Amino acid sequence: MRKNPIFLLGNHKSGTSLLRSLFDGVEGYAVLPIETHPFQILEYGIRYPYRKQNPKPLNFNEAVEKSVEWIRKSNTNNDKYSDGLTLNKFDEALFRDTIKADDYTNKKEFIENYFISVYNAYKVYDSIKSNERFVEKSVENVEFALDLKKIFPDSKFIHIIRNPYANLVSLRKYKTTNVYPRLDKPIKAISDSYYYLYRNERLIENYQVIQYEELINNPNLTIKTICKKLNLEFDAKMLTPTVDGGKNWQGNSTTNAKFSGISNKGLHQWENQIYPVEIGLVNKLFPHILKRFDYEKLKSGKVYQKSPEENLKIYIFNRFLLKFTNSLI
Repeated sequence: MRKNPIFLLGNHKSGTSLLRSLFDGVEGYAVLPIETHPFQILEYGIRYPYRKQNPKPLNFNEAVEKSVEWIRKSNTNNDKYSDGLTLNKFDEALFRDTIKADDYTNKKEFIENYFISVYNAYKVYDSIKSNERFVEKSVENVEFALDLKKIFPDSKFIHIIRNPYANLVSLRKYKTTNVYPRLDKPIKAISDSYYYLYRNERLIENYQVIQYEELINNPNLTIKTICKKLNLEFDAKMLTPTVDGGKNWQGNSTTNAKFSGISNKGLHQWENQIYPVEIGLVNKLFPHILKRFDYEKLKSGKVYQKSPEENLKIYIFNRFLLKFTNSLI
């Protein structure tokens, strides 16, 4: 009998991919190799700025077509910084046949069969076993933890956060092309993650909050603590990040660093890459996070100093954001 899923929560570049890789190849877990975005597929309204959409009436036929399109897109993805490298690893015909096999009457039936279809269509995996528990992560799922808890009453949640200074730098680099970007989207993404963290942990049992830095610096203790609090069996394989059922995971860092295990090598690189306006925004919006998780508060310095590759239009926007935004963006 299948146990209810484990959902990994957190915004982009906060450590969710690393966390997922620690369940890969461990007996009893069916780790979904991509972000499946079930609530985006089901046309829920989404606040998360990098997945934002307006709500539409529930239509399972349309959801099936959207899921087919998402697998097709994932099958052509070769972005080394993305959630997962799944280029040509899906059997699209098998996925289409499996996801269309059922006449859905409720969201639980759809999501369960969607997960099964994704897993079984992934060419690297054997067919899922009935006693395996799904492990899934999608960036916007933090908004829908209460929905997931209602759909899967015994599900468990792990919400990972990262030092907001580091997270902002990483997000800015991840989403930057050749100019310094507007900072409203990365700031809102981080802010929403913190907002839902506080709400979800008040209302949901089996909701575990961990810090990326603790996972990196002391993986043994952190993972054993997770297992103990969520009543999961610890396996030594959880100390080695892998993909595709046991292959070495080399990470998706914006620094292009490649890892053969959990490494703290790049943990502090952001300190030489952060700009005063970014420090100013974090200090203004997230003092509660710095205090709660014991992150050192930095001095922002010359916040009106122009950042490299920041054009005049973006400079004005970002300084307006710094001056007038508040914690309820």
